[in-house]
Amino acid sequence: MKIIKTVWYSLFTENPHAVGVVTVDTGEEIQHFIGQGQGKTSKEDAKKIVENGFRFYPGIFEVKE
Repeated sequence: MKIIKTVWYSLFTENPHAVGVVTVDTGEEIQHFIGQGQGKTSKEDAKKIVENGFRFYPGIFEVKE
């Protein structure tokens, strides 16, 4: 499994941790995971989100006319 891209979103609160959406290539398909970073390094946080985060389906936000 290879991490392709990570996008971070600030929570704009006193909590210093950010929410990350991590895109990975499993060799068979592209998958997305969402979770909260711990604030160590973005690489470590992205790896932990893939291992412990929730599967995310960005296609649910597409509007079909």
